[in-house]
Amino acid sequence: LHPGYQKATLAHIEQNTADTKTYTFEAERPFYFRAGQYVTLGCEVDGSVVSRPYAISSAPKAALERRVSLTVKKCGFFSGYLFDRAKAGDVFTLGDPSGEFCYEPVKDAKHIVAIAGGSGITPFYSMAQAIADGTIDCKLTIFYGADREEEVIFHQELDALAAGSD
Repeated sequence: LHPGYQKATLAHIEQNTADTKTYTFEAERPFYFRAGQYVTLGCEVDGSVVSRPYAISSAPKAALERRVSLTVKKCGFFSGYLFDRAKAGDVFTLGDPSGEFCYEPVKDAKHIVAIAGGSGITPFYSMAQAIADGTIDCKLTIFYGADREEEVIFHQELDALAAGSD
C-alpha cells in the first residue's frame, strides 16, 4: 500500500488565488492515502536537495490512478521555488502519505464540523471529495474564511460538491 519514496512528474499547475497554486503529479506507482493526510515533496534546488510536507488536496481515489494534487501557498523557500520555477514535466520525489488528521468511523461522529482558514482548507477539500465519491461515509460542514473573497481557495469546487450532496 505504501511504496516508500517514488518519483513523481509534475503534470499540471493550476492557479487558485494570487498566492496559491495546485500542483498535480503523476506518481510512478499507484498508492493509497486517506483524506486529510500529507506527503513530503522534494527535489534538487540550486544544488541542494530540499523537501517539505504538503497536505494532499486530491481525493484518495486519484492516487490509485497515480495522481496526487498538493495545494501550495507561496510562503517559504521551497514553496517559493514551486510557485516561481516549477513547470510541467519536472520530476520530484514523493514520500509516503503520513498524518492522522483523517476521519475514523470507529471514534469520530458521523457529522464532522470543520473550521479552516486560508490554505488550511486543503485536507478538508480532500475529505469533501472523498465523501462525494463514497470513499468516506459521513457528513461534513465547513466553516471557512479568508481575509478577502478572492483568497478563498476552492470556492467554486466546494460549492459544486455541496450542491451535489443535497
